[in-house]
Amino acid sequence: MFRRIRSRVALMIRGARVREELDEEMAFHIRCLEEDLLKEGMSPREARREARIRFGSREGVQARTREAQGMALVDETGRNLRFAFRGLIRSPVFSSTFILTLALCIGLGAAVFSVVDAVLWRPLPYPAPEQLAHAVLYNVTNGKDSGSTSVDGRTWEKIRDEGRDVERAVYSGWTSGVNLSTDDAAAYVTQQRVGTGYFRILGIPPLMGREFEPAEDVAGGPPVAILSHALWTRTFHQDPEILGTTIRLKGDAFTVVGIMPAEFSSPASADVWTPLRASTSGEGGGANYAVLVRVPHEMSIPEAEARLALIDPPPSTREDAPERRFGLVSLTEAQNAGVQLPLLILLGAIGLMLVVGCANLAGLQIARSLSRQSEMATRQALGSGTGALIRQMVAENLLLGILGGAAGLAVCLFTMEGLQALTQAHFGTWQDVQLDGRVLSAAFGLTILATVLLGFVPVIQVRQPGIMRALLTGSRGVVGK
Repeated sequence: MFRRIRSRVALMIRGARVREELDEEMAFHIRCLEEDLLKEGMSPREARREARIRFGSREGVQARTREAQGMALVDETGRNLRFAFRGLIRSPVFSSTFILTLALCIGLGAAVFSVVDAVLWRPLPYPAPEQLAHAVLYNVTNGKDSGSTSVDGRTWEKIRDEGRDVERAVYSGWTSGVNLSTDDAAAYVTQQRVGTGYFRILGIPPLMGREFEPAEDVAGGPPVAILSHALWTRTFHQDPEILGTTIRLKGDAFTVVGIMPAEFSSPASADVWTPLRASTSGEGGGANYAVLVRVPHEMSIPEAEARLALIDPPPSTREDAPERRFGLVSLTEAQNAGVQLPLLILLGAIGLMLVVGCANLAGLQIARSLSRQSEMATRQALGSGTGALIRQMVAENLLLGILGGAAGLAVCLFTMEGLQALTQAHFGTWQDVQLDGRVLSAAFGLTILATVLLGFVPVIQVRQPGIMRALLTGSRGVVGK
């Protein structure tokens, strides 16, 4: 079976060469037959004529040979596609309306899928993301809230000192815009403050340099900074000598100790990171921190949570809720909190739009099929079988699907960036949306589904037994006088 498919594909690819070889082979057989007749005593003219008569019709031999090689279907498909293309040109209103409607349905559907896939279904861009979690302090009576992962400085100290079974780091989820300047450059950047081990726990080490050391993450420690790859490229033109130099953030001097790789992304979407230097007063007196945890591979999330639950919460947190307990919320769940339902509703709305769009396209197909009843009846009266008509309808729908899918891909590319910016502004998403294999597969699947479903409409119309009556009941007219 696979050998037959491979040979058919080879014939389709080498179609022109195969026809040339067939013509050469027929010419060779005619010459051989002509030489035999010359040996029998015929004149060259008579031998040439008799050889062609005995060989038979060249067109008939070509047709039988190509049918035996499986090329007849290829030839018919090519003719059907050419006829379909000419038909679309003759009906510009129908073809443009159909293709544009299909393109909007496929393009918008693929664009929304790309956002939903990147935010909800695609794994976070870190090694072993299922082992990452937020350490939280929650009320047992109310249960854990995935959207509430903030803790204060005392809670962080408890986890830091007694949660030795897991890797842990504290960071501030808030970012701030600051002015960055050097002797040669200036830029407005986004700053985030993170504790020691933040990048190590995420599993993404700096591309150059190092991350923060414990001595730098304490009050009075040396001021240091780590730059994002985008900032390093945009402002410093990927200068490798930037390490060890001084930059100024809001006028304060910081020494650059690291550059993050281009593929690193974080929920904060920061340009520069500086040490958090967590405390229990001031900022640390309120729930302004988040604790990032990586559970060891040999330990499950429930086991790690059970060990954290053995840690006594700080006394100050038990006054209003005695049943407080430490727990874990997976990083994926925390990132999707408050976002999952709106995005799923958006995906459902786009699905409804696809249904309405396909219903409108089916109406267009029905109207076009009714207007072509006389054409189909005439072709049947001239000897075209129902199978040939169905194959013609399939070729027309295939061409419409290809053109609509290609236009839909363009719509997806055009709307994807704007849709990503819209979701980031309204839902706080940060994941990078890309036109990758998953999105292309979704667009291809939507194209195939729409093409197959809409292709049933003209096929059903062609198979109706009363189509010949359209020819008998058609209007009569006289051309000329």
